[in-house]
Amino acid sequence: MHLPAGTTTCNMKKKVSMARTTEPMKQCMIKKHNWDEETFLDIDWCPARSEWRKQFMSGLCKKLNSLGTETGLMEMMLAGVKSALTRQQFRVPQELRNSAAAQEAMGWIHLFKGRISKQWINRQRDHIGDKATTKNNALNWATTVTDHFFTQWFKVWDQRNLDRHGHD
Repeated sequence: MHLPAGTTTCNMKKKVSMARTTEPMKQCMIKKHNWDEETFLDIDWCPARSEWRKQFMSGLCKKLNSLGTETGLMEMMLAGVKSALTRQQFRVPQELRNSAAAQEAMGWIHLFKGRISKQWINRQRDHIGDKATTKNNALNWATTVTDHFFTQWFKVWDQRNLDRHGHD
């Protein structure tokens, strides 16, 4: 198949979708951010992003496990964050729909800004139950989880600034 970006012989569905959406998406971003074509082309779109995403998701999974996160909550958080980072839809089990909808209303990406649904904290509180201590409680769980998001997000931010400005 011949596309504007070249000929393809595999992954046709994905490549046709990319060919169909790339230029309109580019024009939308140019308009939204008031860029000219040269500015758009000057942006380093970070191909290493997928490696960071894998590392982030793996680290988040380990962090949630180490905190004793309720299984359904952990699975939903991982799926929602992956969806936010990859822009792919995910299915939420029926019993988690209200919790997912609460975060969805804020936007999954807001987890990176420290905004987490109170429903999630309540769900974790119910999960911990009588085992809660001063250090192991739902509020500390939420604080530690959002701290993990901040830490990882700022690592990327710092690296981008280092790369952009050429400092050590």
